[in-house]
Amino acid sequence: MRLQILDCGLQVWKSKGEAQAAARKELIENLKLMESELGEKTYFGGETFGHTDTTLIAYAPWLYVYEKDSKFSIEEECPKLKGWMKRCMERESVYKNIPENEKVYEYVSYLKRRLGIE
Repeated sequence: MRLQILDCGLQVWKSKGEAQAAARKELIENLKLMESELGEKTYFGGETFGHTDTTLIAYAPWLYVYEKDSKFSIEEECPKLKGWMKRCMERESVYKNIPENEKVYEYVSYLKRRLGIE
């Protein structure tokens, strides 16, 4: 699942038009699958923040990039997943170690300019 999300996300910010719409659709389907794994739990392992949460939350700033580049809302599409992200980001161990969303977006914007994608 992780690689599919990354592959779809890469296509979201590297493409436009129909290709981007198809990548966005596939990305949302994968996020919904991820959300279904979370279910009603606080964290992926239940009530305790664990290894799976640590691994997955590292991609949160990239999800922001995908949202912004293809104009969709994770909160609208996957509200439970967005809630999990917010809970994780409230943890000091997370917010002190995860880059800010805007910094990652700036980096991707730089890459797009450099690669002539814009």
